[in-house]
Amino acid sequence: MNMSEQSQKISQRFLKDNTAMSWLIVGGKGLGKRDLVESVAKDLLGTKGMTSGFKILECGLTEEAKKRIQKNILEGKSVENVSDDDKKNEITVEDIRGGINFLSLKTTLACKILVISLAEQMNINAQNALLKTLEEPFEKTLIFLLSENPAKLLPTILSRCQKVYLRPKTKQQIEHWIEQKYPSEKNLSLVAELSQGMPGIADEICAYDGLSLYRKLNCFLVPMKQLNISAVLDFSQEVSKDKYQWHLSTYFILKFLNEQSQNSSLIVGQKFIHIYHWVESLIRKTDMLYLDKAQVFSDIIFKIAEQLR
Repeated sequence: MNMSEQSQKISQRFLKDNTAMSWLIVGGKGLGKRDLVESVAKDLLGTKGMTSGFKILECGLTEEAKKRIQKNILEGKSVENVSDDDKKNEITVEDIRGGINFLSLKTTLACKILVISLAEQMNINAQNALLKTLEEPFEKTLIFLLSENPAKLLPTILSRCQKVYLRPKTKQQIEHWIEQKYPSEKNLSLVAELSQGMPGIADEICAYDGLSLYRKLNCFLVPMKQLNISAVLDFSQEVSKDKYQWHLSTYFILKFLNEQSQNSSLIVGQKFIHIYHWVESLIRKTDMLYLDKAQVFSDIIFKIAEQLR
């Protein structure tokens, strides 16, 4: 089922049942989760209704970014574009309460639609605040949770959502996509393989020299009798300073561990599965608790190297 058909299916389901609904849209980066819900919104609200009936929640601005923007406005200066570094690392209970308040307001439209982008970024208090609304939704409302990693959501939230899974692109589709956007890229096959069918990952690899990063990282992710501690620490410092290098490096590590778990013997594979979950949990805690990324990354490399010896 293509995206247009999926959009029509959700719209028709809502119109037929005439009741509040919650949907979980699962898919890797760049697979079109937001495009899907915007298509549903246009079907149900029309272009004009999008202004008052459609709201997207995502990680908001940090307090420092808000103050800087407010200061610039008061001084009559232009407000520069907001960067990803200006955004918080989590969706808070205050953000969710703002979304719930939006849904509670009366409307003459067919419905009101709330979208929570990267829903796994909700902290535990935010998820609990949302849960009550999922259990007792307002009339004529649709809630969409967009997620790349639904395992980070509470089981009680997952159980109350209908689910749509967006399939990864084929290797040929990704290669064609890269060719169109990055005509000078010579390593189409490798980028497509590393992206695992996700255009968003392929985009990051091409835009932020991800292949160079991958090759450097591979120097550590091979069996060796003695790891160069100094080189690991230097590399960890390097990736910790840049958001995209950090994201790609941790993505490559998790991909590597997943492959090792599948290609090893049962006993060794189980060990890699254990390390995979440990790394995934540590990465999540790093983002949520503002841990030292350089320290975390070096700990991960040493842990994997210990297993590979």
